[in-house]
Amino acid sequence: MKNDRIEAKLLARLPLLHPAGLREAEVPSGARGTLRTVVARRRHLAGECSRHRQRVRSMLQLAMPEMPEAPGEELGKGALAVLSRYGDPRHMLRLGRARLAQVLIKATRGAWRERKAEQILFAARAAVELWGDLEGCDFTEVAEDPPRSASSARSSRSSGSSTQERPGSSMR
Repeated sequence: MKNDRIEAKLLARLPLLHPAGLREAEVPSGARGTLRTVVARRRHLAGECSRHRQRVRSMLQLAMPEMPEAPGEELGKGALAVLSRYGDPRHMLRLGRARLAQVLIKATRGAWRERKAEQILFAARAAVELWGDLEGCDFTEVAEDPPRSASSARSSRSSGSSTQERPGSSMR
């Protein structure tokens, strides 16, 4: 869509100069139009979610090299719950195994438990050992971005799932 009047007039006259380039367009209406809009919105949200997850994975690879193996390839609800609340590995270590396991159990409905908490704590310990004595390394500052991105990934995921559950919801 053009806002410039001159360019808009030029674009409107292009079919007069090149009529062979014209194609009939069908603009769906009713249920078909609504479905097309909902599918496009869902595709956009899924892409947004993927971009946020990739960003979180990339940051984790740099900040806590052992962490991507702990939650696995899929950064699910458990990983996003931990990262959005406790991006600083020192905070994860302060939580301890039992409290971290409680966070995981609640976020994953029991799928992740103490064993996964141990893996995450191992990754947090490795990050502190790797970066802890580095002059100028501020875990607090570094830890701000993963929670922000994890929260964005969680909200993108929930927006996408709500659209998926109620196809007409975005149209109301």
